[in-house]
Amino acid sequence: MRHDVLRSSEDARVKQVTIAVADGPSPVTAFRRATAVAALGIVVLLFSVGVPGAQEVEVTTAVSHTWWQNEWDDRGIQTAVPFSVGSAWRELSFEVLSAYVSTQVDPARAGDSTLSGFVDTRVNLTWEILERLPVDLLLGLGLNVPTGKTDLSLRELGLITVPDLFEITTFGEGFNVNPVITLARQWGDLVLGAGLGYLWRGEYDYSYTVKNYDPGDIFTLTLEAGYTFSPGWQGRVFSEFARPGTDQVCGFDYYEEGDFRLMGAALTLVKDTWDLDCRLSRMLRDRCRFRCGNALLASEASNSHGDEWGLEVAWRYYLDRASTLTLRVGGLSIQENDYPPSSDFYFGRREKRSLGLSLARSFTPAIEGSLDLEAFTLDDERNWYHPTLNYDYRGCTAAACLNMRF
Repeated sequence: MRHDVLRSSEDARVKQVTIAVADGPSPVTAFRRATAVAALGIVVLLFSVGVPGAQEVEVTTAVSHTWWQNEWDDRGIQTAVPFSVGSAWRELSFEVLSAYVSTQVDPARAGDSTLSGFVDTRVNLTWEILERLPVDLLLGLGLNVPTGKTDLSLRELGLITVPDLFEITTFGEGFNVNPVITLARQWGDLVLGAGLGYLWRGEYDYSYTVKNYDPGDIFTLTLEAGYTFSPGWQGRVFSEFARPGTDQVCGFDYYEEGDFRLMGAALTLVKDTWDLDCRLSRMLRDRCRFRCGNALLASEASNSHGDEWGLEVAWRYYLDRASTLTLRVGGLSIQENDYPPSSDFYFGRREKRSLGLSLARSFTPAIEGSLDLEAFTLDDERNWYHPTLNYDYRGCTAAACLNMRF
């Protein structure tokens, strides 16, 4: 599962980032699904005909293609066409985003699995209250509308591959509601921010064998501090905490993920013709709880999650007023977990390295486009996905994006 939490920006104008978790819809939530789809239609209709006083409408679309292969000749391909529509009216803003995704996984020693269709639709609503209170305030509400694919078949479950290979790994969820509140205050060169969020996750059928799956809700807390050392140097430190609730299947406790903690630091150097961003983070996870034979949850004997380190470096060079060239370097290292190699719960090391290059250009004040190419390698020691062998992957992603404002 993945959690993207709230973060405050360096200029104390707080922004919302929705929380994403990998789950999917259920017949039990049919009424909530219908209500959510109707609400989505009303929102899109209102902004499509134009709201008096709206600042502008922003439309973004892209196409990306990812390919990977390992030394055992297993292959994967994913083509995605994401799109989003957003606008603002006074202090209120909204965004609707979704994607059409086609994914194929072709193991060398088994039949291939393919799934094409729309993923879930996300609706983000925000209300910014700036420079009127002692702190800047952002109130947000995120909705996940279940327009994607759930109730996966045996063949479709074969698309659940090693994480970090595909950009999109969630094909559908249930109806989720995510209210958030973010505060920020600036004192000269110092900015402090804090965010609270609660993700209510609706019930759904995960697969042909796991019906009426009710994932636990998630509470999140984010703290961040930024400081401008000089006109060209900025730094920040951040910390994120998430506490998942208990997952249930058919009304019985099934699983509970351990608490999630992330901490890190970032540094930005700004020059006249270029800038450099560096970000280092560490993620820690507590032990999970599993259902035992007596139907009670018990903490696992050892921690099944290894510590995770992440490094991101981006160098941007401004070719002219309209064109920007960006070079990115990324690294991910997940340590082996606490179980011995002889255990069925053993999870070895995972290391990923990536190198990306992109070119962005403003064609007009209202139209921007970009081209992006990224290559990566991933070394994955044996784990639950492939319990007997170590796998080494290589792959690449090519993408083109277009952004228009009206």
